[in-house]
Amino acid sequence: MRFAGVFGDVDLGVSGFYGLGHDPAFVFQGGALRPFYELIGQIGLDAQYTSGATLWKFEGIGRINQKNRDFVNEDFAAATGGLEHTLFAVDGDNMDLGLIAEYALDSRFDDATTIFQNDLILGARLALNDAASSSLLFTSAIDVESAEINLRLEASRRVFEDMTLGLEAQAFLNTDNQGLASSLKRDSYLRVKLTYFFGGGA
Repeated sequence: MRFAGVFGDVDLGVSGFYGLGHDPAFVFQGGALRPFYELIGQIGLDAQYTSGATLWKFEGIGRINQKNRDFVNEDFAAATGGLEHTLFAVDGDNMDLGLIAEYALDSRFDDATTIFQNDLILGARLALNDAASSSLLFTSAIDVESAEINLRLEASRRVFEDMTLGLEAQAFLNTDNQGLASSLKRDSYLRVKLTYFFGGGA
C-alpha cells in the first residue's frame, strides 16, 4: 500500500509492503549461483521539498527478514537524501544546469547487497531546452570508507522526428578487492542506442 500527497511545497509518500522481495540474495546450488527471493516486510518514506530553484529530496526504508551479503537474515534501514539546485539560463538563453549532491547510507555497511552503502554522490544535469530535447546527466558516487568511485553518464537527443540517439557509460574506479564493487571492476562499459518510435514523434 502507498499514500502520497502534496502539502504546500512538500510532496510526501508513505508506503508499506509485505511479500516476495525484488532484490534477491544469491546462493550456490548445484554448482551454480542462483537467486533466492524471500518474504520480507518493508516500510518506506519519501519526501521532496521545493524551495525556489532547489529541490530537497529524501527516500528511506526499513526492512525485516532480508538476507545480507553473507546470506544471513538481517533487519536494516537504508536512506538517500540530498538536493538538486538548478541554475537557469546559464548560457544567457535556454540552457539549464542542475547541481546534485546526495548521500546514501545502508545500515549493513560492508554486509550490504548494494555498492551504495556509505556513499557521497555528486553530479550535474544539463538540459539544453532545444527543439531536439538534448539532455545530459553525469553522476559520481564515492565510497566514504574505501574511496571506490562509480562514474555514470547518460545523454540523449532527438535526431529525427521519430528517432532519438542515446549514450550511456559507466566506469568503476579504485575498486577495493574486498568490497562488493570488486566484482564489477571489469564491467565498465559504453553503450550507444538509437531508438525508433512507431506511429508518432519521439
